[in-house]
Amino acid sequence: MSLLDRIGKVLKGATAGSAPKSDPPATTETPKPAATAKAPEAPSSTTATPSTKGLFGGEADTAAPVAKKTADAPSTKGLFGGTDADASPVAETKTAEAPPDTKGLFGAAAVATETAEKESTGRKLQSDTPSSTVPEPDPQERQIMPVHPKVLMIVHNPPVPSEGGKRLTEIFKWHDPEKNAKGYIEDLKKVSGGYLNYEIVERIDSDLFPPKADGFTYTPDQYVKVMRGQEKAHQPDWLDYHKRIETFDLQNRFNNGDFDEVWFFSFPYAGEYESIMGGPGGFWCNAPAIKNTDRFKRRFVMMGFNFERGVDVMLENFGHRTESIMTELYKRRGKNQNMWKRFTQYEKQNPGDAECGWMHYAPNSQKDYDWGNTTPVTSYCDDWYTYPELPRQGKTMTAKDWGGGDMRAHHIWWFSHIPKTTGETDGISNNWWEYMVDPNKV
Repeated sequence: MSLLDRIGKVLKGATAGSAPKSDPPATTETPKPAATAKAPEAPSSTTATPSTKGLFGGEADTAAPVAKKTADAPSTKGLFGGTDADASPVAETKTAEAPPDTKGLFGAAAVATETAEKESTGRKLQSDTPSSTVPEPDPQERQIMPVHPKVLMIVHNPPVPSEGGKRLTEIFKWHDPEKNAKGYIEDLKKVSGGYLNYEIVERIDSDLFPPKADGFTYTPDQYVKVMRGQEKAHQPDWLDYHKRIETFDLQNRFNNGDFDEVWFFSFPYAGEYESIMGGPGGFWCNAPAIKNTDRFKRRFVMMGFNFERGVDVMLENFGHRTESIMTELYKRRGKNQNMWKRFTQYEKQNPGDAECGWMHYAPNSQKDYDWGNTTPVTSYCDDWYTYPELPRQGKTMTAKDWGGGDMRAHHIWWFSHIPKTTGETDGISNNWWEYMVDPNKV
C-alpha cells in the first residue's frame, strides 16, 4: 500500500465515528376568603406594594406584563432584570431571547446552556436581602438547572359605567397587576438562587365579575357600592371554580401545554383562595383540592392575587402554598425525621430550638404576623444554608435580621433559607424548590 493510501486510510478512520450524545441534566390552615377590607395605607397606583389578601387577591402591582389577547404581544426581554419602566408585556409567541421551551416542564429535563449554568442555584443568594450572610456555593452545586414555568395571567379589572368607564384599580387607587407580577417574579428568582424563573406567556384582561358558587354575580355599580359601604357584600363569597375552568377553557389549554399554572388578579370579595390545586391526585394547597378535575393531565395550581394589596402578600400566598406542598411531601415520602417540620420551628413552640419559623411566625414571634418583635432569640436558621449539613450553630437574632417588621423583607429572608442544592436526603431532593414549583413531584 502506498504512503498516500495509508494516510487516506488513517484520516478516514479518524472521522468515521460520531460524537457521543450527552443527556441534559434533569432538572392546615383553614381556607381564607378574599380580602374584606381595604389594604392598610393603600399606596398609589404607581408606587405601592400590594398584598394578596384573598385567594385571587394578591400582590398585584408588580405583575410582569403579558401579551393581552386583544393587543399586540410585546417582548419579555428584560422582564426579570429591568426596572418597572423597562418591563414590557410578555408575548404569547416566543422570541429569539426567550428562555428554553418549557412545554412538559413538570417532568421533563431542563436544557443546559452556559447562561443557565451561571444562573443555576446553589446556596448563593442576592446580597441585598435582609437575611444574614449566605455562604458561597460549592462548584458542584452549579449542576441544578433553572426552570421556566409558563404562566397564564388573567386579570379581572372591570370598567364601571357610573364612574365614566373607569376600571376598579383607577377608582380605588389599587395596584397595577403588571407591576405586581413583575416584582413577584423577581423576588422568587432572587430567593431561589436563580432556580425559579416564572414566564408569563399570555395575559387575558377579562371584564367579568367571577360568578359565585351559588350563581350570584356582581354588577359593576353594585360592587362599587359594596366597597363604599353602601351595600353589604354577597354571602357566601366563594366563587365557582368549575365555571372559571369552563369560561377560560383551562382544561384543554393546560392539557395542550399552553401553560403550567394560572395567576388570577382580582379585587376584594372576588371569592378566591390564595392558592388552590386541581388535577389527578390533587391535595390541600391552602385550600381544598378542586373536585372532579381528573381530566387534567397533571396536577396544577391556580394562584389568586388581590390587586388591592402588594407583592408582600403575593409572597405570603406562595409561602402558604409552600407550607401545604412540603407538609404533603413529608407525609407521603419522608421516612425518618420530618425535616420540613424542623425547618419551621420557632421559639414559642420549640423553646431553645428555633429554626426559620413559617409565614406568620419569625423565629421569635409570639403571635401571628409578629415579624417586628425585637426580643433576641437564639436561632439555628442559618444552618439551612448548608443543608443537608446542619451543624447546629445557633446565632442570636432579632427582627433586624429579617427586615425589622417589614412583611416583604421577612418573606424574602424566609424563602432564602429554603434548601436549594444537589443530591437527596431520605429520598427527597435537597432542592425543595422542585416540589414548591411542581406538585406532580410530590
